[in-house]
Amino acid sequence: MEREGGPHSERVMQLRHFESRSELEQAVEAAFRDAWSAPAEPPVALMLTGGQTPLGVYQRLTQSPLPDPPEPRWIVLSDERYVPPGSPQHNLRHLEPLLAACRIPPERLLAVDTRLPEEQAERRFCSQLEDFFDQGGQLRLAVLGLGADGHVAGLFSPADVQHPAAALRVRRADGLQGISVGSRVLRRAEQVIFMVRGEDKQPAIRRLLETPEPFPAGRVFAGHSHTAIWYCPRG
Repeated sequence: MEREGGPHSERVMQLRHFESRSELEQAVEAAFRDAWSAPAEPPVALMLTGGQTPLGVYQRLTQSPLPDPPEPRWIVLSDERYVPPGSPQHNLRHLEPLLAACRIPPERLLAVDTRLPEEQAERRFCSQLEDFFDQGGQLRLAVLGLGADGHVAGLFSPADVQHPAAALRVRRADGLQGISVGSRVLRRAEQVIFMVRGEDKQPAIRRLLETPEPFPAGRVFAGHSHTAIWYCPRG
């Protein structure tokens, strides 16, 4: 059973505990379905993250068909490693079954195209994001991961967080090049859920709740009124 609140419940960034991985995945799935189905003036996007943690959620959403939303929906992928599309490290590769189940056509997917030269891929992703928001786009929900070092999406350093563009190239902690949405895009999310698993993430969560300023995730979402960490200690 999940536990709500706790000693930090008065803070802007809320902490929500789950006793099992399955309960965490079910809750994130339900939040995605709610955001997917709620009426809104288009265009409306939902942001998803890469990595291993959310894959169970994506499998659930793929296996249980989503209803057609009241209006078209866009999907934004928060960041991408600059690797070939066929690589196991390629985030979009793991989302393709979900995108098919959601019937998202290519023109409503905002993601990095790593088939392009790196600079061109960055420019194209940035242009896609700017065009979406210039048309009045709303970012309804962002499901994000949280690194043990406090990074979010592909933002690893203060310079990354302060970058003014909608998207930017970054040097990842694993040594790979990456392309990420910028802070100003992340802050546009109406609701933010950090989906976090594993006891090794407890120090990062504690630091983010107690002294968020030194960490990219804390800097990006300082003062954001609808940000929560949904956490299960079981990996």
